[in-house]
Amino acid sequence: MALTGWVEPDQVVWRGIRWARKGNLLVKYGEATNGSTLIYTVPAGRTFYLVGSLLCPTNFNNGYGRGYIRDASDTIWFSLGLYGAGSGQGLCAVVFQPSAPMEVPEGYDFVVSSSVAGHTASLSFYGWEE
Repeated sequence: MALTGWVEPDQVVWRGIRWARKGNLLVKYGEATNGSTLIYTVPAGRTFYLVGSLLCPTNFNNGYGRGYIRDASDTIWFSLGLYGAGSGQGLCAVVFQPSAPMEVPEGYDFVVSSSVAGHTASLSFYGWEE
C-alpha cells in the first residue's frame, strides 16, 4: 500500500501533530542564572510524555547551560542538552526531539542550570501528561 494512501481506522479530520487521546498538553519554561532552577516535577500517579525541548542562552555572556531530568534522589536521569557560550559569539541553542515521545516517570524533575553570574540559560519543553 502506498504511504500516502494509509489512514488510521478511527481517524478524524486533523492536521499536523495529533496529541494523545487522553491527558493534558503541557508547555513549560524556566530560566537559571548562576545556579539551578526546578521547572517542573511530574506529579504522583502520572507519566509525562516528552515530545521536545529547547535549551538556549538568553544573553551573550560567557558560561554554559544545561537542561536535564533528574530522578527522585536528585541524580541526573537524562540530559536534554549542554552548551557553552562565549562573549561575542552567536546563540547556541540545543534542540532535543526524540523520534517517539519519551516517558518520564512520576516524581522526576525538569531542571535548567547556568554556570556563572551574568549568564542566563533557558529551557522550554512540551509534551503531555497522563
